[in-house]
Amino acid sequence: MIFQTNNLQFIETKESDLDEIIAIEKHDDNKDFLWALSYEEHLALMNNKDQMIMLIKEKKSNETAGFIIIIKDKKNNNLELKRIVITKKGNGYGKESMLGLFDYVFNTLKLNDIWLYVLTNNKFGISLYESVGMKTDNIIKESDIIDDDLYLYSITKKECINLEEWLKMKSEAIDNYIKEFPVERQEILNKVRKVIQEALPDAKECIKYGMPTYFQKENLVHFASAKNHIGFYPTPSAIIKFKDKLKE
Repeated sequence: MIFQTNNLQFIETKESDLDEIIAIEKHDDNKDFLWALSYEEHLALMNNKDQMIMLIKEKKSNETAGFIIIIKDKKNNNLELKRIVITKKGNGYGKESMLGLFDYVFNTLKLNDIWLYVLTNNKFGISLYESVGMKTDNIIKESDIIDDDLYLYSITKKECINLEEWLKMKSEAIDNYIKEFPVERQEILNKVRKVIQEALPDAKECIKYGMPTYFQKENLVHFASAKNHIGFYPTPSAIIKFKDKLKE
């Protein structure tokens, strides 16, 4: 698994998945807004270390909910979202996928911005990208493949960190993490969470390494529930800052 959100898992595509992906591209719901790549073109994407095809799987059913194609540009420290297709529509999975992708790109890959081209007649796509804070300068590029024009949309890490929808999703992820445990353990975890929130009022909440995490420019502290204890894991910067107190 590459990353996950509240309802979805994002996994690296295998060659055995390509027939399903090509069928999704050719589906009547999608074919007017993208061009279907050949089997060989998809295979070339999979074999390029700077490109990736991710299957989107619904957690509760393990059914395919869509897929994403990304292209990393390490030289310019950015990422092109080449394609996102959602097959299970009406569940908010488009927005959830985009916000999860932001977290992966900005906090795991450590890239600075995400950009994409979208057809000017793709009203669903445009609505999705704008709903998660992406912006266009109304730069239009003529498509070389489809008889239509393209808008350029993008978002930077700085813009994303202050995005209300993204912060809400990250906070809800910790809510869901805590709800997985018995009520008695939930009470303790919520107390730990409250203490951290009071001590670090400007820190942002998220899930990293499978644990509730608080970051402010960098990771500051994690906590987690184990079988027989609750772990509290400050990062090196926190240990250095409070080294004198830790001696007491």
